[in-house]
Amino acid sequence: MVRSHYVSAACFVFSGIVDALLPAGMGWIQQIPQVVLFAGVVLILVALFSLIGYGFKTMSIRKMQFDNNRSRSKGRAS
Repeated sequence: MVRSHYVSAACFVFSGIVDALLPAGMGWIQQIPQVVLFAGVVLILVALFSLIGYGFKTMSIRKMQFDNNRSRSKGRAS
């Protein structure tokens, strides 16, 4: 799986380089850096939401492990 935060950082860098190298007055070609920058922002949002989802999943697994270990220790104590 491609890490979207790496791709978004590459989009930001590529956008800056292309914007610096393109001369003014190129018409629609001048909009390419803005499109790449927008794609980078969208990928950052995808990375953020996937990180939030990963966090919820991890916390549910930890809670399940905690509950399982707690029930095992109660069984041994009695």
